[in-house]
Amino acid sequence: VSKVVGTVSERFFFRRSAGPGWALVGDAGHHKDPLLGWGIGEALMQAKHLAAAVRAGGEAALERYWRQRDVDALARFRLGEDRGAQGSINPVFPVVMRKMVGVPGLPQQMSRETEWEPNPYELLPVGKVARWTLGAAVRGRPGLILDFLRQGRRASAVQGELKERRKLLEAVA
Repeated sequence: VSKVVGTVSERFFFRRSAGPGWALVGDAGHHKDPLLGWGIGEALMQAKHLAAAVRAGGEAALERYWRQRDVDALARFRLGEDRGAQGSINPVFPVVMRKMVGVPGLPQQMSRETEWEPNPYELLPVGKVARWTLGAAVRGRPGLILDFLRQGRRASAVQGELKERRKLLEAVA
């Protein structure tokens, strides 16, 4: 038993994770908010992919490892930013969490999380979340529509960034 220890401010980042004769895994190469609890699992996945790159040999294999790591980790990194930000709970989130229970096949989809699939921003169809949001808005919470639109803009920005990182990966693949 000890005192509770925490941090006031952390720096979250992506950095170049491979070069001639060296490579980084886990928080050394990319550090995200620990709130979501994906750190060690993601570090182990990266180590597995790095081992394959080392077996393949060459600088190109190491760069592919690094670029694939960026693609694999980006959505969860941005989700950690969103969920870990002070005052960040988007009011649409609890509405969606309550409704998710009744979505057929969703628990199986979410169980693939250990394999880093699916992208959390693509887990639910936008139309379905829009219907849930509109339903809650009609039942007395009209402010949810603006919150939904803000979240939609954020998801769109993440998808755009992901597209750019995939281009970088394709350039070395």
